[in-house]
Amino acid sequence: MSWTDRTRIETFHKLRDQFQIEKFVETGTFKGVGADLFSHYFNEVFTVDNNIEYLSIASKRLSKRQNVYIYHMDSWNFLKEFADQYLNGTIFYYLDAHFYDSKLPKEDKWVVVKELQALRGLRNCVIVVDDFNCNGLGHIKYDGESLDWNVIKKYIVDVNPGFYFYSNTKETINVFN
Repeated sequence: MSWTDRTRIETFHKLRDQFQIEKFVETGTFKGVGADLFSHYFNEVFTVDNNIEYLSIASKRLSKRQNVYIYHMDSWNFLKEFADQYLNGTIFYYLDAHFYDSKLPKEDKWVVVKELQALRGLRNCVIVVDDFNCNGLGHIKYDGESLDWNVIKKYIVDVNPGFYFYSNTKETINVFN
């Protein structure tokens, strides 16, 4: 996600307000930039990564953020535990652990698939899949396969068949420097 896309940030705010969301969960902490940004907009931010080097950098960046909780583990295991623990209220899930392993069987190649499987059956949530290829946007492609609707449809519908699906378009993005 480009943190310089005003439309995306405004959309996140609208979703937060519309569904009265207080908790934000991010997979793929990287260096803590996203968690830092969203710590200003949500009461609690939970971020998880399995890369200890990234978490070390993120921990320093986020050390003054009392409302950010950092976890070192696989994102799909974290999401399963988190979803079982926080059943009340609507949760905002930002799935950014989009990594891919070509050596694994097809159903296990995309980490985001495992993340969605961990959230199966959840009803009170908003899910954003980062770098999703839709409407001419998105850029993640591995071994000729794009992170698109063909990859996640079955799994996201298993989370909640009644989801409302939304995607930005090229005309609605508003990137600034």
